[in-house]
Amino acid sequence: MRDFTVRLRCSGRLLGIAVFAALLPLLLGVSAQRMYKDGQYLEEGGDLHNAALSYLDALDKNPNHKKAYQAIIRMGEDAYEQKMGFAEECEADAEYARALDQYEELKDYLERLKDHDVLGFRSIDVFSKMADMRQGAAEQDYQEGERAFAAGDWKHAIDAYETALTYTPDYKDSIEKIATALYHYAENKLEQGKYRSAAKTFVESIRTKKVSPGDAAIRAAEIHAALGHDFMTRSSCRQAVEEFERVNALTEDLLQDTLSDAIDCATVSLALMPFDNSTGQNLAGMALGERVADATAGRVRNGASRFVRLMERDALDAVLAEQGLSTAGVSTSASSSLK
Repeated sequence: MRDFTVRLRCSGRLLGIAVFAALLPLLLGVSAQRMYKDGQYLEEGGDLHNAALSYLDALDKNPNHKKAYQAIIRMGEDAYEQKMGFAEECEADAEYARALDQYEELKDYLERLKDHDVLGFRSIDVFSKMADMRQGAAEQDYQEGERAFAAGDWKHAIDAYETALTYTPDYKDSIEKIATALYHYAENKLEQGKYRSAAKTFVESIRTKKVSPGDAAIRAAEIHAALGHDFMTRSSCRQAVEEFERVNALTEDLLQDTLSDAIDCATVSLALMPFDNSTGQNLAGMALGERVADATAGRVRNGASRFVRLMERDALDAVLAEQGLSTAGVSTSASSSLK
């Protein structure tokens, strides 16, 4: 009986797979048919390019869809001509960025026609056109950057030069102009009292590798040093450490003594003392209180902030000895005060 049940289950599973396999072409056909209908609707409305894309979508779903195949053969070239018209219109209006988008879509369309082996007409060299449009768009944005640069509108100039570079990397002297504009932009922020933002912008100008790293680095380092000293006067020692470390990363004029003072100020010393095991019961060969203290110290060393300094037992004993105390006495006193 058990063997029969197992065979029945396997047969049922195989039957389900067989039914799904039989329905799969129908399911694909329904999806492809819907896309074909969308193409018809778009074609009737005069949107030939998107209609052709819908017919190609139908062929993607079902390569044997005869009506979609016949439709793309019939109007594929007309769709190409329509898209070419849009691209050429943008190009004639000197809207090179928009023209580039149109030519890129045209490229994708032609590649899809090739994939389905339905490219039955000659087309232009789309890649050459795209290169021309990138050049034109880059020049337009570069000139916009030049106008903003001349007017001292540094942020606008930076954005325009960076956009030019998205079309053509290393276009003219855009990178150098960005670096210079960043430097002046940082100076403006400094005049406005935006010290941290100014330092960040000076550093950005360094990263372009086109201006003197020394000058921009010194300007940024001076700001971070001033911020660090200000934090020290307000006993915000950890923030001071961060600022002095930024100074050291920017210049060779290291502030080691100043940084060390800030680290000492920011650091908290922590002492862990073994608890008094009043039960008198210990694990074999070890004192339980000492064992717990050592385990706790290990966890603190592994997970504590760098500004937490764990005192070694010898150092703690020395400090307590100076005060005439012992770890046992401190522990007893602490436990008594809790009662």
